Amino acid sequence: MGRPPFGPGAAVYNGAIWAVALVPLANVLLELVWKPTLSYRTLVSGSQRIRMLEMDSVFTPVYFAVLLAGLIGYVLCVWSAYRDWKKLKAEGVLRPFHWAWAFLAPAVYVIGRSVVVRRLARPRGLAPVWAVVGTAILAVVVAGIKVAEMLPAGANAIQT
Repeated sequence: MGRPPFGPGAAVYNGAIWAVALVPLANVLLELVWKPTLSYRTLVSGSQRIRMLEMDSVFTPVYFAVLLAGLIGYVLCVWSAYRDWKKLKAEGVLRPFHWAWAFLAPAVYVIGRSVVVRRLARPRGLAPVWAVVGTAILAVVVAGIKVAEMLPAGANAIQT
């Protein structure tokens, strides 16, 4: 037995699904503020001198803020997935994509939910997926920026 389709005026999106799709963006943007500095110390063992990365230089207060924001964002995404699932059930969707998939990753819930909603409200339903894709692309760009910022300091330390 198939699911009955959404009517043309039925609400396909709500604030909860947008929270699941876009809350990870806040953590990506917060990572831009994190400015790790690489520092090294030299260990002397007999006649050998060994340069080692000083890990304390990476673990700044902003680093821990990024970690905490990531944890809070994850919890908020799972809670929002639950709220979205309840709203879809209230809209009359039979067997909506289960919210517990958000524990695996918020993007998993967004994709699964969007597949189900798209089947019921074609051509609508994929906008949250595109938001997740955009956030993932931005995360890769931010990671590239962070690596590019840290490489010269690491190369200079290796050379000296």
